[in-house]
Amino acid sequence: MMTHNNPTGKLEIGRPLEGHVRCAIRVPYALRRVPSSCIHSMEPVSVPLTAVSEPPRAHRVAPGLTHARSAPRIGVYQSYHAAIDEGWTRWVFEQYGIPYSTLHDADVRAGALGRRFDVVLLPSQSAGEILRGRKPGTVPPEFAGGLGASGLAAIREFVEAGGTLITLNRASELPLRHFDLPIRDALDSLARVQYYAPGSIVAIDVDTALAIGHGMPRQSIAWVEDGPAFELKPGADPGRVTCVARFRDRDLLLSGWLEGAEHLQGKGALAVVRMGRGRIVLFGFRPQYRAQSIATYPLLFNALRQRTEAGAE
Repeated sequence: MMTHNNPTGKLEIGRPLEGHVRCAIRVPYALRRVPSSCIHSMEPVSVPLTAVSEPPRAHRVAPGLTHARSAPRIGVYQSYHAAIDEGWTRWVFEQYGIPYSTLHDADVRAGALGRRFDVVLLPSQSAGEILRGRKPGTVPPEFAGGLGASGLAAIREFVEAGGTLITLNRASELPLRHFDLPIRDALDSLARVQYYAPGSIVAIDVDTALAIGHGMPRQSIAWVEDGPAFELKPGADPGRVTCVARFRDRDLLLSGWLEGAEHLQGKGALAVVRMGRGRIVLFGFRPQYRAQSIATYPLLFNALRQRTEAGAE
């Protein structure tokens, strides 16, 4: 578990709240239906247990991806400034039998990504860590630096030539800040005392008529954690943008801690932006968070398997 400093300075039970443990389960939810008299009068119960002769097998399948001959060629970026979200992404792919290749900085900087990949995925990580990587002199030379200007140019070329770039959560900062997109992060200028989302479950509305929303309920949930929320730039062309999911405009927080929910309400949670012949799929949340957020797996899997030419939005 990870502890975060509290930016609000609020008090809890008469004491300063120094930090918190990242958790999306609130005690009132867990105890809502248990009378207080029962909590103090529960007696131990003896339950006989028997060994499981053969554990049940769970078969995980992502149609069009799991061991599929026609599966897209997927490259998952792995920074030498290690990101835990990258490890969880690989774990989910391996559990579902989704073929992928690992991309390091030198692989991206070499360019010609379209010859090897249909999809490049950037797991959640700050744009600064992706671009700058490890500081020279602190690690062997081959592990220093990040994508840099040449890697950024290679990704731009890949998308404009018809490739799909998928950015998860904080990695969406990269195209938002360095590509000329018609959308921006609506939360970018807010101080942490105005908006703070260290890890919460929120409600989203999904456009299920779109290919990326296929198989999802219209109302679902998502794990938000210091990610962006999307809105059109003033005067921008909305024709390049498709909003697949939005953060609900009311009753947003379902569980966890969220300060400044009003800044998130109604904003884009998952957007597709066309750039050249390709597209960028920007997630404002972590759809595969610690291999637990299975409610949003379909959004990620759909984004992976849809070809740009097939009208993936």
